[in-house]
Amino acid sequence: MQSASVEARLRTTANNLRRDARHGTSSRLSIISRNTPERAEIETYIATKFAATYGATLREFLPYLLVLRAANGLGGVLGMRRAADDTPLFLEQYLETPAELILGDLLKISVARGSLVEIGNLVATWRGSSQMLFIALAALIVQVGAQWAVFTATPEVQKLLARLGVKQYVLGKADGSKLGGQLVDWGTYYNSSPSLVAVNAVDALTSFARQPTSSMLLASCKYQIEACSSDSVGALYD
Repeated sequence: MQSASVEARLRTTANNLRRDARHGTSSRLSIISRNTPERAEIETYIATKFAATYGATLREFLPYLLVLRAANGLGGVLGMRRAADDTPLFLEQYLETPAELILGDLLKISVARGSLVEIGNLVATWRGSSQMLFIALAALIVQVGAQWAVFTATPEVQKLLARLGVKQYVLGKADGSKLGGQLVDWGTYYNSSPSLVAVNAVDALTSFARQPTSSMLLASCKYQIEACSSDSVGALYD
């Protein structure tokens, strides 16, 4: 069950989306690929947020960025990349075994590598943006024919997902020492001992549908999700 404060933030975000749609203002979701003109602006926004929060210096960004842009500026961003057989995921630096095999062993099922979408670069300007991005992400993952979101989650992000009623499967710990010389670029990010987490997007959507405010928020942005996924995004493959 969502807490009253989360309910209030989600309700406000949903109402703002509806208001902006009514008045033709700029609140919208979009997918930014490597060649999109706004790419430099979005990367700068992400890097600035990470620097302010963790003292981190980001040098790499995921190939697709799910962007929430409101009438008063950028609201939040979440990066995405679908798993491919010939390319390791960023989070697999922490693992001895491919992520889909660990998840499959955990659930006692076969998990296809192509069903995974790695997410990262999560930043937000205001409360409610992160929740909306996760709700939109779940819909987008299903829309492109994938099933799982896998990511490095700080305790704060894990608490956010728990408040949304999302079941999380922990694949391991994100050990910053595995990054070698790149660890210094991440500032204090690893001080919170983040975990490697998987979330079933189909199950998450089912959970959202049962909760009035999350359901309202999903309905508010659904047409934008469909438009995003119908764009030329290569089903989120790099």
